[in-house]
Amino acid sequence: MPKSKRDKVVALTQAKKKDRAWKGKVIDDARAAADAFPAAYVFAVSNLRNDRLQDLRASLRPTSKLCLGGVGKLRVALGGKGVGEPRPGLAKLAAHLSGTAGLLFTSLPHADVVREFHGFEHADYARAGSRATAELALEAGPLAGPTGAPLAHTLEPALRSHGLPTKLDRGVVTLLADTVVCRPGDVLTPGAAALLRVFGQRQAVCRLRLLARWDAETGEVRALGEE
Repeated sequence: MPKSKRDKVVALTQAKKKDRAWKGKVIDDARAAADAFPAAYVFAVSNLRNDRLQDLRASLRPTSKLCLGGVGKLRVALGGKGVGEPRPGLAKLAAHLSGTAGLLFTSLPHADVVREFHGFEHADYARAGSRATAELALEAGPLAGPTGAPLAHTLEPALRSHGLPTKLDRGVVTLLADTVVCRPGDVLTPGAAALLRVFGQRQAVCRLRLLARWDAETGEVRALGEE
């Protein structure tokens, strides 16, 4: 067998083993956190970015443990698929895990958890496939960036690749016709998402919303409204 085919098989096998190990770690970490903390929360995630997640992890350490990695694995960690629940009542929390969600295990008082989550809201750039929340309309003529300064001439090829009818006019990036990049409700194409970034339009909001709470003392799970 040629060497390249042997190498490819080995790489795929290693990737599968790593994937299984990662799934197991997500479950093990969540179950260990369930043993270590007196309260657990399910929270919904909207437009979460990795840098914001790391900031949140740092602010909650050492009072809490955030667990993300797929709701299926988190349900297993709480006592699904024949796995015993790590502490009484936690399996009931799994019913609130759906969509894009995570778990917070914590020793913080409930009021402090609510305050942390309410304070976690950040504007960011929307990704392709999300819906526009505002219009981006550009007028024909020289193009300026979000600060009002002319766009760098080196951006012109990228703007054309993203669908803008542009040219360099004596080194100035110039739009040849009025163009609407997106309107509210439009599903953003990769090109439109890239243009929103170029022109400084942040149309996504990174947000976390508390859905349910488990208390170790009672073993009860309570759904949470807008607290």
